[in-house]
Amino acid sequence: MADFPFETTVGATAYQVRLDIFDFPKDPNGASATFKMITDETIDGGTPTTKINAATATITEVTDHLDGTWDIRLTYTFTAANLDTADDYLGQWKATYSDASIMYFPFTSTQKMKIRVNAIL
Repeated sequence: MADFPFETTVGATAYQVRLDIFDFPKDPNGASATFKMITDETIDGGTPTTKINAATATITEVTDHLDGTWDIRLTYTFTAANLDTADDYLGQWKATYSDASIMYFPFTSTQKMKIRVNAIL
C-alpha cells in the first residue's frame, strides 16, 4: 500500500492540504498560488483525470530568515465537490511570483503529493 500523507472520506468538508517549504530562496511576498489534483494512474496505467484545475490556493511567508531564504506555506481548502469521488490522487501547487517566474511544488516528478479519498463504508 502506498503512503498517503492526506487521507479522507467521500463527502468530508473543511479539510486543507498544506505544504511547508523551508529555506526557500524566493521571496513569497506578492506571489499567488493555485492547486491542481489529478487521479493517480501510475498503478493501472490509465489516463489521469483532472479533479481540481488551478483552484486558488494561498501562499504565505512563515519566516524571513533575512539571508535571502524564507520558510513558506502553501495551503488549499477542499470543497465538497473536490472530495465527492473515492480514488487516489496526486496534488501539485503552482506559485507565480511578482517577477512572473513560476515554480511547481512538489519540485520533481519523483516527489509526489498523494491524496486518498475513501468510499463511505
